[in-house]
Amino acid sequence: MNQHIKILAMAALFVLGGRQTRADQTNLVQTLNIHLGGITQGPTETNGNIVKTSTTFEGVITADVIKQLGTATGNSFSSKANLVVVTPLPSGSSAIVIRDGTASVDVSSFFAYEVKSGFVSSSQLNLKAGRTSSTDYSIQRLALIDSTKYPSLSLHFDVQGVAVETSMTAPSTGTRADLDANVSGSGDQAGGVLLLEGTFRVHGYLLEVVPSAPPNA
Repeated sequence: MNQHIKILAMAALFVLGGRQTRADQTNLVQTLNIHLGGITQGPTETNGNIVKTSTTFEGVITADVIKQLGTATGNSFSSKANLVVVTPLPSGSSAIVIRDGTASVDVSSFFAYEVKSGFVSSSQLNLKAGRTSSTDYSIQRLALIDSTKYPSLSLHFDVQGVAVETSMTAPSTGTRADLDANVSGSGDQAGGVLLLEGTFRVHGYLLEVVPSAPPNA
């Protein structure tokens, strides 16, 4: 399976203030954090008449994913590298990117993202102030997969669970939103089975303007 990450539903609706020259592109940049704990098969040891097979704990965090993707794409990222979701506004398709200083590497082809259910929602509207807040619940999936463009990874996972998307909208600031998902699933590391549970989170609100090229003279 090789899917590009789809638009995160909570990341695409924003009100932008001010005018932009030459149709400069504005992107929303949010941090993607992954924190999974897992159980994998341990060694088998023989002590006299006792044969013991154990299990071991393996964690999968954002830094592990970045290291894997660096190896696959031929990049050596520093410890300050971040995994971010970049969404062109107002309604472009999101990309997952590793940002490390001025370096930026699109790694979307290594991820699959899917909303697996409908939404259950609560909301509040202030009619006078024009402010709204809402909370949306759904089942969402995130997977780390091989890309046909690069060598295979030695780490994979496929997890899903209840995701909570919280958003607030105001006339002066537009919509700001975060997503927190409690997930479980399975994966593999160096050929060994991983049973996983933990979280992934998309958060933050950074608007970056990418200047368009000046028109040809």
